[in-house]
Amino acid sequence: APQAAAFPDAMTIAEKLPPSHAAEATWLADELVPRLPENLLQRLVAHRGFHCPRMSDERPLECTGPALKMAWEAGLKLCECDVRLTSDGELLLLHDETLERLMTGSEASTSASPRDGSPTDSPGSTDSPKLCPARESPAHELQAYELMQPEVQLSRLEDALETGLATGGLLVIELKDDPGVGKAVAQLLCGRPELLPAVGLVMSFEVDELVGFTTEFRQLQLNQVIARPLVLLLTCVPAKGLEPQYQTLDLSCPGVLQKAEDFLSCKDMGIDGFYVEWTPELLGEQRETFEYLCKRCTMGVWQHFGQTDSYREATELVKMGAAFCNTDLPRDFFADSYLKAL
Repeated sequence: APQAAAFPDAMTIAEKLPPSHAAEATWLADELVPRLPENLLQRLVAHRGFHCPRMSDERPLECTGPALKMAWEAGLKLCECDVRLTSDGELLLLHDETLERLMTGSEASTSASPRDGSPTDSPGSTDSPKLCPARESPAHELQAYELMQPEVQLSRLEDALETGLATGGLLVIELKDDPGVGKAVAQLLCGRPELLPAVGLVMSFEVDELVGFTTEFRQLQLNQVIARPLVLLLTCVPAKGLEPQYQTLDLSCPGVLQKAEDFLSCKDMGIDGFYVEWTPELLGEQRETFEYLCKRCTMGVWQHFGQTDSYREATELVKMGAAFCNTDLPRDFFADSYLKAL
């Protein structure tokens, strides 16, 4: 199997980035961040770091060292990344189940190019590492394969948190659906409690993984004086065809407050609040319910790429009490009227 080199220092990677990335970093640090009011700056969460799906050539690859470091060094406080558990027990930052999209930008290719120059898998091979779920591969193999931006590789959670400590940034950790990932994250944080100041919160759609995290953390902290990070349950707006494992929290439903209380009172889950999906109704008919929940517990808002992602909505959500607000930081985050006002 191809062997990965030792994980390079984030600054070393950043120095190798193309000029277009440097231009975006300058825009972020000199134009966007200085215009953000402090109360919004403390709550905006850079989705997968300083990354935007429609600007994949101009910004660092999602969930990588440069994407996080660039955001934190520019002055953003919070970055969100997804965490998966590999077959050898390592925790890597990776959203998708496989490496397909990060290697090719699509989900159709079946060949891969290891970093060590080994021959690629033949087209149609079912043994291609990028088609194999990350949970079935060891970390060193996953880190050895060349991504769309060959200067970078998949990051370990441990390295990302160390970068957060060095830059004053906080990482919002999303536990993916790999069995045992919640327990493994708790073991890392309790085994290295010095990393905890770099954790903004832990969240997941996966109830079992949240229970695994909170249960393991509770057991391991018995002999230590350490505080557990915030734990939030990710929820979706109800939709036809929604996969059953995704929890829904319909703020327009008459029984939503009781459902929220049921989640909050579940001792095994131990959640502190919810990270709900954006819908325009949050600023309309669901506003009162959302504001009530913001007073009752910790609330965050996430959105699909292509939904609204602007200063206007983010500011309004913060005014309503949202503690966290995801953003891809698009170039049109500010409208002209807001730029003049700021």
